Amino acid sequence: MAVEYLLGNLEMRRTTIKFSFLEIYNETVRDLLNPSLVGGNKNLTIFEDPVSKNISVMDLKEYAITDVI
Repeated sequence: MAVEYLLGNLEMRRTTIKFSFLEIYNETVRDLLNPSLVGGNKNLTIFEDPVSKNISVMDLKEYAITDVI
């Protein structure tokens, strides 16, 4: 419902919405949307960008939202 609201109220020619889905459990960070990593033991790394101060996860898969079904 939130995505429908966003897409219905944004100028899509100038806006990009991306999403990712991760799990942090027992000090392990997993990408839940990357099929090659699901069920695997790869622990992703969380880091802070020194310039923008944004928190990111290295190798986390992002998908662009283009439509709401």
